[in-house]
Amino acid sequence: MVTPRRPDQEQSISLREQMKKRILLVDSEEGYRLVMASLLSEEGHRVSTCADALAAIGLVEREPFDFAIVEHSTPFLDGLGLLEEIRKRDQGIPVLLVQRNTTSSPT
Repeated sequence: MVTPRRPDQEQSISLREQMKKRILLVDSEEGYRLVMASLLSEEGHRVSTCADALAAIGLVEREPFDFAIVEHSTPFLDGLGLLEEIRKRDQGIPVLLVQRNTTSSPT
């Protein structure tokens, strides 16, 4: 026996499907990339990852993205430089620049 869905349930599912994005994740730290990609994938997003700006530029040239998360201090080019390069190729991609605090407190 199939339980019929209410119209508001169908709309909610449809909205969730529409919200799924193709995300570019650029971070030099492998552990961070793996965790973030896993979390975003669990939410249904399609995630492409890379460790540096040069690889990110190559991906942007080959694939369409809806959103990018970029570490501010990426190898070869900082986050602002990468943002500029992304904008040259696709002005419509929103980019979130992330700066992680890498200093540890004294014990």
